[in-house]
Amino acid sequence: MSFKPYTPPEILQSPMGDWNVNILGSNGLRLTQGTHFHLDEGPDYAYLSIYRATADACQIDIVRNREPVISADGADAVVQWQPCANHNAHLEVRYRTIEDQLAIEMAIKVETLQSYQTYELFVSSYFTPYHTPRFALQDTSVDPTISLRWYETTWCGPHNDEAWPRDAAARQVFLDGHWLTEPALNWTLGANYALPLMTQQHRFGPSMSIISMARRNDCIGLSGYNGFHNSQYFHLFGRDTNPGDILETTVRMEIVEASDDKLNELAVERYQAWDA
Repeated sequence: MSFKPYTPPEILQSPMGDWNVNILGSNGLRLTQGTHFHLDEGPDYAYLSIYRATADACQIDIVRNREPVISADGADAVVQWQPCANHNAHLEVRYRTIEDQLAIEMAIKVETLQSYQTYELFVSSYFTPYHTPRFALQDTSVDPTISLRWYETTWCGPHNDEAWPRDAAARQVFLDGHWLTEPALNWTLGANYALPLMTQQHRFGPSMSIISMARRNDCIGLSGYNGFHNSQYFHLFGRDTNPGDILETTVRMEIVEASDDKLNELAVERYQAWDA
């Protein structure tokens, strides 16, 4: 078999400090140039992509397997998916960089064209094993002065497919059976989350740590897989819809420099400033 020329798909790129933010369409975004370390898992597993859509107690679409339309609109990179047979909705993502904050925001908009029960979008980010993932959970100790604890998972550890709902109602959404439809993810449910907030601490480069956050009212849960992938997920919406309903929210990712003992505190500060 001989070699042949290959032209990769065109991508949209925006500078952000020492970094380039590359929009990959259905695979989300990739950060390049800022370091010689890889930050995402690659090649098709990167940050802030819509992986799945679920509703009516089953999976209705693997969004990242469908080809979107990608365009630039002012300062935004726009990724759009048309309705399909099982997922009857217009779906749009707008990525925007906030250069002075080394942040990327992902604005999501859905217009459903039919009624759905507990419509949910599953947003994924994939990191190298050189990152250590942490999740902001409610503390379950008897000490009433502690409301938040950071839960850290271990690469290929005994517990690597865990999820943390927002509240009791969101917990019931996890239990409605949609995660048992193919491809199944049999999450082990832990405590409720304290904040819709996650971090990834790079082992060798403190300037390459990442904070991810969502809006509490729109985020029904966090989850993580730390085995085959080092991945973190936001579970968004989980709401009933009617034809013509519009769902909108924003997810944010920041690149930060922080030592191990300062990242947790910084993450909470950044979240509170953003969600004020």
